[in-house]
Amino acid sequence: MKFTGTATPSGIQPLAMYWEEYEDALKNGEEYTVTVKKDRSHGNNARFYAFLTVVLRGQDKYKNLEDLKIELKLKAGHYREHITTKGILIYIPKTLKFDSVDENEFKEFFNKCINAVLDPKSCLCPKGTTREDLEQQMAILNFG
Repeated sequence: MKFTGTATPSGIQPLAMYWEEYEDALKNGEEYTVTVKKDRSHGNNARFYAFLTVVLRGQDKYKNLEDLKIELKLKAGHYREHITTKGILIYIPKTLKFDSVDENEFKEFFNKCINAVLDPKSCLCPKGTTREDLEQQMAILNFG
């Protein structure tokens, strides 16, 4: 199990967007061994995962963050083309390296993801949802 947290005077505080996935697995009073390492470019990473969490909660097409993330990477053009041995062209999503991605590159990618979600044909958010609606919901998670 792995989650992201913030150091506080009373210990590591799990980030709310990740915590929901793990809270049932951790039992109060149990001891756990934790490996601590500094998170990669936390701001953009947290913003992107808050966005994914908001979108995931507002639709019923995808059941988990990973499948939604793959779809959005494809819709944003963040993929490479591959031709199989049978001559079929497939698209493979690229990894987004938050620790090395340029801020402008991240913004461009993020904006393409938002546009993909807001596209009425995508069925990834309720009709009439705006960018401001998404950002407001992200802010509720404290990652907007």
